[in-house]
Amino acid sequence: QDERQALGSSSAPGGAFPQTRRRVGARMTTPTPPGTAAQSSLGGGSAVPNDEQRSGMQAFIRLQMHNIMRPVAEHVREVQAQVQQLTKRLNASDLSMEESRLCMEQQHGELFTLRKGLAQTDTHVEKVQNDLGTTHREKDRLGVDHETTKSDLAKLAGDLRTTNILMKDLQQKYEDLHGGLRSLRAGSEKTNRTLAQEAEKTAQIKELVDGLSSRHSEAAKSAEDLTRSGADIGRDLQKLSAQCEKTNASTSADVASLRDHINSVERRLGSTQLNAQTNSDAIRHIEAQLRLLKGSVSSYDGGSDRTAVDASRATALEQRPDGASRVSSDVDGLKASLSKLRELFSHHKDDHLQLIKDLDRRVSNNSSRMDDLHSAKEHMGEHLRKNDAFLAKAQLSLDALGGQVEHLQHDVRGLHASQTDLTNQLNVQRIVVAKTQTDLKRLDGLADAANDNFLHLKEGIANVDGKVSNLGSRYDNCSRNIHGVSRGLADVGKHVAQGDHGLLPPMSPHSRRLPSIGLGNSGHLEGALPSAR
Repeated sequence: QDERQALGSSSAPGGAFPQTRRRVGARMTTPTPPGTAAQSSLGGGSAVPNDEQRSGMQAFIRLQMHNIMRPVAEHVREVQAQVQQLTKRLNASDLSMEESRLCMEQQHGELFTLRKGLAQTDTHVEKVQNDLGTTHREKDRLGVDHETTKSDLAKLAGDLRTTNILMKDLQQKYEDLHGGLRSLRAGSEKTNRTLAQEAEKTAQIKELVDGLSSRHSEAAKSAEDLTRSGADIGRDLQKLSAQCEKTNASTSADVASLRDHINSVERRLGSTQLNAQTNSDAIRHIEAQLRLLKGSVSSYDGGSDRTAVDASRATALEQRPDGASRVSSDVDGLKASLSKLRELFSHHKDDHLQLIKDLDRRVSNNSSRMDDLHSAKEHMGEHLRKNDAFLAKAQLSLDALGGQVEHLQHDVRGLHASQTDLTNQLNVQRIVVAKTQTDLKRLDGLADAANDNFLHLKEGIANVDGKVSNLGSRYDNCSRNIHGVSRGLADVGKHVAQGDHGLLPPMSPHSRRLPSIGLGNSGHLEGALPSAR
């Protein structure tokens, strides 16, 4: 503010030389004694002038002063105009300097805020780096845990593979034993079915086996079951024989009905044959009469009664063709009916032959089946007789296999228990692996978020660096402008002090001069007007 007041006082109308103007005006207004003027102009004299000389001298002095002051006044007016322009420029430079100062203060504030923001970003970056370090350490720890779990899972997988191989071997052995048991059961079932057909022998064996052990009693019970099944088979055979008899009866009835139908057809064919024979006889008789008439007509030549014969022959010819046509139509109808009857007879004959062939084939099939059943019955009887001793051995082997099966079932139960334990451990390990995978995914998400935040911070720091560089360039430009203005003002001050501006030199070295403007250590404008003594 002091600098602006000094600059305002220096930029007042009249410029920096008001005392100089006042002194020049005072010199112009104060009259000089004519004696002193003459003395100063003529080198000094002691004579006292008269009134005319004094008045002429005064006029001469006025004229000389007027001639001297005219260019000085013009020069002063020019200097005043230059001083006014200089004051205007100084005012403009003062305004620009004020604006630049405000801009610099604003830039200083922005730089201060940017420094604070950079400090905060540094703290945030340090925190993010610490978080990243912790996340990396946690990730490494989880990686180590994951590797250990992988090794444990590999070991568990090896154990499971070995147990699976053992289970497959045991399952194969169990299947082999089960197949043997199935074969033994099939053999026992076959023997039971064969024993069922021997009802009488099993009854005798049952009387002898009453005092035996419970196993023989169970065998007797199974033999009874076999007898019942044999009885059922016998009943089925009886039913089959009855059905065959029924079919034979039905086929015989069908054959009888066909025979009756054939007889009726033959009877109808006989009647139609008789009618055809009578009709053929009538036709032959008519043909004979026609031949006789033709012969009589050909042998008869003429006579007196020729007209009568012609008339009778004409009437006979008129009547006989109608009868012949009627007889021929009857004969044609009889021939058609005869052909139809022959076709029907041949058709029924073919059906009858086919039916007889089918019946013969069915009878032969049933007889072959009965023979097969009888042979199978005999074979089963022989097989039962052969397998009596085999049943006891099979019972003993079944008991031994039962003990082995119980032992295998006990082993299988132990294997199932171990398998359930292994599955439980595997489920626990799967849960742990799933948790570690979820933790890894969460940490990956956090790491990605931290990386994104770090990238955003880098971008913000880059933007702040760009802004700081822009502000530094602006600050450099402003400082260069201010230094240029200060150098210009210093040059103007030097020129004014040296008198290169076209003005008169100052009366004394202590007169008022232009203020010196320059930049201090703080970067602000520093200037002061020199005080006049």
